[in-house]
Amino acid sequence: MAARYAADLPAVDAADEAMRQAVAAAAAAAAAVPGLAAAALQLIASDEALGLTPEQQMYMWERAAELDLAVVEDLTGTHTAPAEDVTL
Repeated sequence: MAARYAADLPAVDAADEAMRQAVAAAAAAAAAVPGLAAAALQLIASDEALGLTPEQQMYMWERAAELDLAVVEDLTGTHTAPAEDVTL
């Protein structure tokens, strides 16, 4: 995807545009299956092999959390029980 834009944009802008396009595609899928889209975004953001900047990772994680916070919490191990489920 980034290669498509590389001819017209500087490399940094091409990568940013590719990221926006990927998030837009995930958002379209999210309308039907938000949990799956959230999981995909969270896993992409966590994949060190992709070489995302910290800002790009945070952007992806935030979009994933907006789609389905519970899925992101489950995948990252930060899921907490709702207060009504806690017994003293």
